[in-house]
Amino acid sequence: MSGSSSASASATACDFDGKQLGAGCHDHACLIGLCFCGDGSGGDTCERGGRQRQCAAAEQVSYGAGATGLQRHAQHDVCAFYEPAYGIMRVDDRRWRAAQQWEAALWSSAPKAHTTDRNDHHSAQVRASCL
Repeated sequence: MSGSSSASASATACDFDGKQLGAGCHDHACLIGLCFCGDGSGGDTCERGGRQRQCAAAEQVSYGAGATGLQRHAQHDVCAFYEPAYGIMRVDDRRWRAAQQWEAALWSSAPKAHTTDRNDHHSAQVRASCL
């Protein structure tokens, strides 16, 4: 994670609401006004490049012709998106779409009485953890 040494540099690249300005966080996560660098990148705005991840085998398991089930993405998610400092903060568009398709299938098969994802419960849990 970056942003701890110079809030001014990060603040000019990343708004508190997550909007990136200019070069932003150089394709890294922008959250609460800070750039969260991954892949060994560094600097207040992740301007110092890191390593290129090699995830071709895991990608084939996730997105190949024989890919099925929820666990198929686990290995690729860890290889491509996991950062030891903060876990998985963001995914690429393809992974996001796969998650949305899974959730749509889940909700379309849910009993008609289930109309929410326990949003009130989740909101209360977040509020309690912030106290």
